[in-house]
Amino acid sequence: MKQSRRDGVRPSRGCCGTVTLFLLHLHYCLVSMSSAVADLNKAQAGFDLLWSNDLDGAKALFSQQHSPFHHMGTAVCLFLQAALGAESDLLAAATQALSEVDVSVKAQVLSAKGQQSSRYGAGLEWDVVRADAAVLTGLSQAIGETYMGYMQCMYSLNKAHSQFTKLFKTVFPDGLSHYSSSVPKARSAPSSTTDVNATIAPSSARKGLFSRWLTPNTSTDNLANLNFEPQLEEFIVSGTAYGYGLFNLVFSLLPARVKSVVGWFGFSADLAQALQALSESASRQDVHASFARLTLMSYYGLQLQICGWLADEERVTEQYTKMVSLCWDKYPGGSLWSLHRAKIMRLNGKVDESIACLRAAIQPETGKTFRQANIMLHYDLAWVLLAHGQYREAAEEFVSLKGMNKWSPAVYNALAGGCFISAGDRERARPLLEEIPVLLEAKKGQREFPMETFIRRQLGIYNAKVKMRAESAKRQSWIDEISINPAHQLGLFLNAHYRLDRQSAESLIAEWTKLTPPPLANNIQTQEDPDLLHPEEFASRSTLLGVLHSVAGNYADATVHLQEAANRGKEIDCKWAALVANVEMAVLSLLQISKRRSRDGEDWSPAIGIAKAEASLDTAMTFASRETEMGGRVESRINLLRNQIALKKDMIKLGDDL
Repeated sequence: MKQSRRDGVRPSRGCCGTVTLFLLHLHYCLVSMSSAVADLNKAQAGFDLLWSNDLDGAKALFSQQHSPFHHMGTAVCLFLQAALGAESDLLAAATQALSEVDVSVKAQVLSAKGQQSSRYGAGLEWDVVRADAAVLTGLSQAIGETYMGYMQCMYSLNKAHSQFTKLFKTVFPDGLSHYSSSVPKARSAPSSTTDVNATIAPSSARKGLFSRWLTPNTSTDNLANLNFEPQLEEFIVSGTAYGYGLFNLVFSLLPARVKSVVGWFGFSADLAQALQALSESASRQDVHASFARLTLMSYYGLQLQICGWLADEERVTEQYTKMVSLCWDKYPGGSLWSLHRAKIMRLNGKVDESIACLRAAIQPETGKTFRQANIMLHYDLAWVLLAHGQYREAAEEFVSLKGMNKWSPAVYNALAGGCFISAGDRERARPLLEEIPVLLEAKKGQREFPMETFIRRQLGIYNAKVKMRAESAKRQSWIDEISINPAHQLGLFLNAHYRLDRQSAESLIAEWTKLTPPPLANNIQTQEDPDLLHPEEFASRSTLLGVLHSVAGNYADATVHLQEAANRGKEIDCKWAALVANVEMAVLSLLQISKRRSRDGEDWSPAIGIAKAEASLDTAMTFASRETEMGGRVESRINLLRNQIALKKDMIKLGDDL
């Protein structure tokens, strides 16, 4: 028998083999993590190009490799092109790119088994990418703002729901409110974004000799000693927060009718937590951070533009401004950030500066190829010019948009034609308007956009007026029967008049009041050759006058006109007018809370104003249906207002009333 080694029992080959296998496995994991980090960093460079307007450069970079990060980058580029440019043909390409994301993720998930890339578990970064793809698929289906699109969106998001839940419970087991990140950030986060406090409680670990290397451990001290990649951990934390926040935000903004139908999926939206999650993501520096900031900016901008009243407008404006400044400082000159900078100027009453900002951003620059973002700049500029009475310039912008994208030539023609009419140039408007029936007919059998449906309804009214008018007063064509600019009518659904100054509002009031018969006239038939003939025209004018009187601060006059519009809309089955008028009456009640005014000698306390507003919103919802023109857009506004009312109630309870 051989003599034993002096230093003890000789290790068995089995133990040596185990150690060797473990070291090989550890080496493979580290190499794999390094590869993933390298791919992630390269993809980040692509997104930096995208946010700096170099879309072609970003797409070229994303096409160089076939990692899930790169496939996702390609899909994002195509999605933004389709969404911002309203180019439906690109949605198919985006969908194809998203399917490639799914395929590449599945391959990575298989190879990631047992690889501990973060304290949260093996391959969790790929679950984040897969969830991102599911969200993007859902959003692409909701672009058209149709009920069917919303339903398809929710069906797609249902696929991601379990993934979100699993990710969120793993990364934030105690919720966001208890979260105090022990995850080292790849780069220091900016201080201007919202800070969220919480603690990470890692998931329980498997017992075993090397289990602390292979699975998360309950000891934070032990985890701190592991060599996890900060970029991957930040990607997981930020991506989970972003996906969870976006999912809840999208669901909370859907029309109530859609939410009720998909309620059986088990979805329940928490708007406050959605915004908190997005803020956590926005406070970081990974690829999700810019998306979270853009999402928050879009939400804040939507609130400030669409609602008409906010529980705490000053705070929302401050958050919006900080978020825009953060993005502008990182990507100066980016079209998307320029768009929001111009909105802030407009919100602050600096209309001329806003127009100048948009025009400066539109000017082409060498190497800047984000055409779809420029389309948004043109679109916003057109609406600002329209709202402030610069009709000819607005018309030219709408005409130019026809050559920039394929969204809806019929709607662009209606907007441009209406603006030329308001500018006193009906002859320039005529060829544009005459083309609308042909353009709408060409889309027969295809999905019709909500604005196209509204325009089609208006064409029916113009043609009906031709038949209604006496022979002695016949006009040349239905185009000569247009008395109210259809662009202003569509502006009701965008709340385009909300931020007008008093002088501009009173100018529009005078313009529409001059139309015969005068507003609130009892006997329409006594008017000789009146401008307005069709009952829906009276409902439309009363709605517009109500909105403009409210903007001008004439609340008593606004109430009279809005009530008239609501009554007429109900009588003649003009659901869109009744819907909008009742929503505007709700806003009017809420505005009087902020102004601390009284009506008819009544003490206008917050409780009274809120009760009246809620009653008006309930009435408005009785006119909302799939058949109501632009109903989905108005229902989303109602959701926003209800959220603001709930916030106001909480402020009152806390004694933090305005």
